[in-house]
Amino acid sequence: MPALSAAEARVRSGGTAPPPELIRLTHPERGERYPAFQFAPGGGAPYAVVLEVNRVLLADADPWGAADWWLTANAWLGDDTPAAARGKRPDRELVDVAVALVEGD
Repeated sequence: MPALSAAEARVRSGGTAPPPELIRLTHPERGERYPAFQFAPGGGAPYAVVLEVNRVLLADADPWGAADWWLTANAWLGDDTPAAARGKRPDRELVDVAVALVEGD
């Protein structure tokens, strides 16, 4: 999975600490890594919908679980992964699918 370093994530976050809602995965040799799907391409900032969904998924407490949700095919999204569906489907739909998971619907 493509990922950004902590320094790269800081730059993409406007030069400040990356938002706590971002998924942070710790690599034993490379340190903190931020999955790239969370950021707009071409050096862009974190997507607002990613931050919102990550809050719903409690990514700060379970970053691996949140990453798994984003990168696993989802029947509610026509078998797209949520990461692939971002930008193709309305942001609200991604949030609603995450809420349904958390609430057990």
